[in-house]
Amino acid sequence: VLGAMKKAHVAIDIRVIDTRTSRLVAATSVTGSATDFNLGGLIVGSRVGGGLGGYSKTPVEKAIRVALSEAVNFIVTKTPQQYYHYQQ
Repeated sequence: VLGAMKKAHVAIDIRVIDTRTSRLVAATSVTGSATDFNLGGLIVGSRVGGGLGGYSKTPVEKAIRVALSEAVNFIVTKTPQQYYHYQQ
């Protein structure tokens, strides 16, 4: 039985800055990790040119999605309510 495993890890540094005062509101690093296993054969990846398309259906794509989700959650929870100007 052939097998293959691919791992990916990405990190994003986040800073929430008040652009009126240049004050740093919050900062952190978020990470994303993913692993693919294939016990039936080797994993073969194809690279598609442009943007992140080359990472489609790979552990890197999954890790990027995890890190972006964590980044959005951080930004939403650390941005003070008074900074939002949405009105219905």
